[in-house]
Amino acid sequence: MVPVSAFKDNYVWTMRNETHAAVVDPGEARPVLDYLAREKLRLVAILATHHHPDHVGGIAELLRERRVPVYGPRHEPIPTVDRPVAEGDTVSIPELGVSFSVLDIPGHTRAHVAYYGAGALFCGDTLFACGCGRLFEGTAQQMYASLAKLAALPENFYLIGRHEGDKVAVREADGKGPVQDFLASAAKENRIWIIGGTAPISSEDDKRVRGACLVYDDTGRRVARYDKMHLFRFQNETERYDEARTLQAGTAPVALQSPFGRLALSVCYDVRFPELYRGLGEFDVMFVPSAFTVPTGAAHWETLLRARAIENKAYVVAAAQGGTHAGGRRTWGHTMIVDPWGEILASRAEGEGVVLGEIDHERIKDVRRRLG
Repeated sequence: MVPVSAFKDNYVWTMRNETHAAVVDPGEARPVLDYLAREKLRLVAILATHHHPDHVGGIAELLRERRVPVYGPRHEPIPTVDRPVAEGDTVSIPELGVSFSVLDIPGHTRAHVAYYGAGALFCGDTLFACGCGRLFEGTAQQMYASLAKLAALPENFYLIGRHEGDKVAVREADGKGPVQDFLASAAKENRIWIIGGTAPISSEDDKRVRGACLVYDDTGRRVARYDKMHLFRFQNETERYDEARTLQAGTAPVALQSPFGRLALSVCYDVRFPELYRGLGEFDVMFVPSAFTVPTGAAHWETLLRARAIENKAYVVAAAQGGTHAGGRRTWGHTMIVDPWGEILASRAEGEGVVLGEIDHERIKDVRRRLG
């Protein structure tokens, strides 16, 4: 990847090998043509992320020198684009041996796209790591939704009532109910995958429910269900918990394939049982939706999450309830994303909010290569 300087304060990303090259968002042609001539490279493809002149202004001149495929957003006014693309499409450049997945990331412009692959993310004027590009045509909500491709909610996100039996009162039949309908519609409307914390799914015991972690894909289709296997018991001078009074334990661990890699599911107290995850084999991301108590959270939460990340060489995403709830119960919070080396990438102590991170498969490979 070579940044070719353009204008006074910009550049054009150039992908190359010894003989061929492709460029992304060539707002100016002359610097690109000079670079290609100097390096004796043959242009084979052009990728555009959006229609603004400083990103596409040089395409016509490049095409006069050599006709090549021009990829760009399907719903933007770029006359030179002859290979329109949108979310879910793949762009392959065989001369370079690379392929890119196309992501819709509206906001800066109405149909802005990004190209992800070959260890790179070409995202135009939507800045992933340090904020958001200026909103010209879309909305902040559009841009935010486009950045979040996989979302996770905490345990009991639907309700922490005044009494532990309250969740039994709002139980739902498997496959239908307000909580499940919300998860399905939210996934479909925002075109994201959702790890749905837990939902209160009916069991054969009218006094207990299953704490079911449900996964929905970006069409709103349910693709996995995991029932919490390990039920929490704890007592100190001021608090006493016994989940077995209102929850029925699950019987089988679950992992699933997804566009983000292999995902391992678990819930809260499960995180204390490393054998659960070992039994699933290799995975890329594990989820631990939780509602830890303050005493156990303060003592063990971070240690447990980082340990599970390190020993499985995988990302850990732990969305957690945090704060004081209606019945006076306090939860520890500290929603956290941990990378395969055990480093905390992002955290939020408590209260409503969003914690963001990226799943970097090259990071996973690097850690596994180093540790064997």
